[in-house]
Amino acid sequence: MDANYPTRPIRVIVPQAPGGTKRLPTLPDVPTAAEAGLPSYQAAIWWAWATTGSTPAPSSTD
Repeated sequence: MDANYPTRPIRVIVPQAPGGTKRLPTLPDVPTAAEAGLPSYQAAIWWAWATTGSTPAPSSTD
């Protein structure tokens, strides 16, 4: 391997606290925000999709 090969630092994502009122089943050791000292914090997610008026109707109703 070439000694001048560029390297990048390794980055690790560390979960801090789920925003809901219950612990996540996939991260049972990570406390909720309330357990971590933020009793009134609760996150909510809202999704919206927008398209143009010429978007065709779905081909399936499943």
